[in-house]
Amino acid sequence: MLQHYFLTGCTYTSYEYVAPTSQRGYLCVNECNYDRQVCIADKEKANQNLRMSYQRDMHYYKRCQEENPKKSSSYCQKPYREYAEGFNCEGIYDACFKTCGGKIIAVEKEL
Repeated sequence: MLQHYFLTGCTYTSYEYVAPTSQRGYLCVNECNYDRQVCIADKEKANQNLRMSYQRDMHYYKRCQEENPKKSSSYCQKPYREYAEGFNCEGIYDACFKTCGGKIIAVEKEL
């Protein structure tokens, strides 16, 4: 049984994952786990590519500043730091888990 915790005020919500008991459900959840791992790897790769792009852009930005010291500060455009969005790996996993017959139970607890 997996658990996730989210703190809110003086209580926290714990999520208990109750896996399906059938062999078919078990195999289905294994597919969900595989898909989640692929999603996480894709997100990490996207973030790595964005980091490399940002580092390259920062190099050009610094070079522009060095080559144009008398120009206004807005002459060289500072790069924007981006992060990979659109990867809801846990939400997709939760939906898949439920489709396989699993149950996710929210439990509110006092701290």
